[in-house]
Amino acid sequence: MSRGLGDVYKRQGKYDKKFELLWRKLQQEKLVKHSLEEIENSDLFKYSPYKELNDSQRKAVEDILAQIESGNVNRVVVNGMPGSGKTIVAVYLMKYLADSEEFAGKKIGFVVPQTSLRKTMKFIFRSIYGLTPSQVLSPSDITKKKYDILLVDEAPVSYTHLRAHET
Repeated sequence: MSRGLGDVYKRQGKYDKKFELLWRKLQQEKLVKHSLEEIENSDLFKYSPYKELNDSQRKAVEDILAQIESGNVNRVVVNGMPGSGKTIVAVYLMKYLADSEEFAGKKIGFVVPQTSLRKTMKFIFRSIYGLTPSQVLSPSDITKKKYDILLVDEAPVSYTHLRAHET
């Protein structure tokens, strides 16, 4: 199954330079306030579901979606080093699932154990059409409602270990 996620990015490189020139001109004309650097360093940009995924992130998204759509899986674990983009994959998946007719009406949540990151994610979800801050959950929140799909960011090692070995 091909989602064509790579097709979106094929011509990206040649547009980046043009966009940078255009943005600088808009800055000179005082039509935009922030520099590209300020925008690129913001949390909203860093965790944006519209941001280009790298090859391994794109593959992870495609694999996870295939498993979810098969209906034969109750758990998918994404492993990676800190900074490898696991959170970006989760945010991208949240947006994809929220926009997908196939998952319309499904209760989908994003569990973020770390308080500071959870606060950031709530702010970001408030800014993205189709996502809401109420979808960003603490671990204790998942006991209060039933969810059809839960994405968990940075599950504690002991939790991942126990869940991965359940039968």
